[in-house]
Amino acid sequence: MHINSILKFILSAFAVAPVIGQHITTDVYNEGKVDIGGDVAIDPGASWYIYGSSREFFGGNIANSGSFYINLDYTCSALDLAANSNSVIVNSGLIAFRARGSSASYNLNIQRFENSGQIYFITENSPVVIYSIDAPIWKNTKDGSINLYSTKRISQTANLGNIGKAIINDGQICLRNHAWLAIGDVQGEGCIDIGINSVFWYQRGGHQFNSNQTIYLSTKSSTLYVGSKGQDKPYLVAGFGGGNAIALSKMIKSFDYDTTSGILTTVTGSYTMQFNIGMGYDRSQISLVPSRDLGTAIGDSTLYSAITYTGAVPDRSTSTKHCVPCKDSPKFPSRPT
Repeated sequence: MHINSILKFILSAFAVAPVIGQHITTDVYNEGKVDIGGDVAIDPGASWYIYGSSREFFGGNIANSGSFYINLDYTCSALDLAANSNSVIVNSGLIAFRARGSSASYNLNIQRFENSGQIYFITENSPVVIYSIDAPIWKNTKDGSINLYSTKRISQTANLGNIGKAIINDGQICLRNHAWLAIGDVQGEGCIDIGINSVFWYQRGGHQFNSNQTIYLSTKSSTLYVGSKGQDKPYLVAGFGGGNAIALSKMIKSFDYDTTSGILTTVTGSYTMQFNIGMGYDRSQISLVPSRDLGTAIGDSTLYSAITYTGAVPDRSTSTKHCVPCKDSPKFPSRPT
C-alpha cells in the first residue's frame, strides 16, 4: 500500500485532522530537538535522521515506508521518546532509535501499532531503560521484526502490548540483554527469540498463549519464565538445551518427559504445565536447578523453580521454521559535514 493511502486510512479511521506535520520525500538530517507535533509520513527510499535530540514527543500519527532514525550519543542527557495516546504507528520500513551511554525511555503508549518492517530499540551502556509499545490494537505481521537490544543486561522489563489485551505476533520479536513481560494474550504464529542474557516472562493469569507461537531459546543464557497456572495447550519451545532454562513462578514438585511425544510436563502445586520441546532428549540430562538470578525482579525465592538440559539441543527438537535469524543493529547514517 502506498504511503499516502496508509496515511489517509489512518486519518479516516481515527478522525484525526488531515494535517501532515512532516512529509519526508528525500533524505533529511536534523540536529537537536525537532517539533514532531503533527502527523509524519516517510516515503519509500527516503530517510529522516535526527541526531542529538534528547526528548521527542510524537503528537500525531507515524506512517513510515522509508527509514526513520533517532540517535543520541551524549552521556549527559537521557533519551526520552513519548507519543500522544491517540497516535497510530504503521511501519513498513525501518525505524531505529539508539541511546549511547545515557538512560533511555521509549514510552510509546498509543492507540494502534502495526509493523511489517523492522523496528530497533537500541541502548549501549545505558544505566536505566524503559521500553513500552503499549496499544490496545497491536500487530507484528509475518514480515515484521521488533528488536530490543542492549550491550549490557537491563534489569527493567519491557512492555509490548496492553494490559489484558491480545497482541498478534506473526513475525519476529528479538531480545538481547532484555526481559519482556507479556501482560495479555499472545496470538499469531510467529517467533519470540530469547537471545543472550534475556528473559521472556509470560504471566499466565487467565491469558492464553497460541500453541503455534514458537518460543526460541537461542542461546545458553536464554530463559523462558512462565506463571504457575497451567493452560490447555503446551507452549512450543525450540532450542532447549546447553544450559538455558525453563523457569516457573512456583516450586516445581515434579516433571516428566515423554520420549514419544516430545512433551515436557511440570507440576507446581495443583497446576500442570506442558512444554513441547521436541524429540531426542535424554531424560537423565534434564534436571531441576535452584532458582537463578534472572537479572530482573521477577520470580520468587523457591529452591527449585527451573529446569535445564545439560546436553546439546537434539537434532529432533522443536523446529525453528517460524524463526529467522535476528539481525544485528542497523548502521546509523553519518552526520553530514
